[in-house]
Amino acid sequence: LLFLGLPVGPKDKIKFLVGSDQVLQGKPHPDLFFRAAELLGVDPKRCLVFEDAEPGFLAAKAAGMDYIDVRPFRATGLHEAARY
Repeated sequence: LLFLGLPVGPKDKIKFLVGSDQVLQGKPHPDLFFRAAELLGVDPKRCLVFEDAEPGFLAAKAAGMDYIDVRPFRATGLHEAARY
């Protein structure tokens, strides 16, 4: 399985890929984030969500997770500086 050209799997940097097709309700409901925390084996309160839209902010809040709004970083070229 690939995500943005990156391998996904237990031995890869991206361990899990969770989509709205794997939960009953998508954002703004917290189901997606709860599922990700479950797969990672961590308490949702210890998670940090990187989001770019209001439905995601609402879902993170409903899951009891902190979040960072990444929209201000779009124009800064941060993506080009990121190392995958």
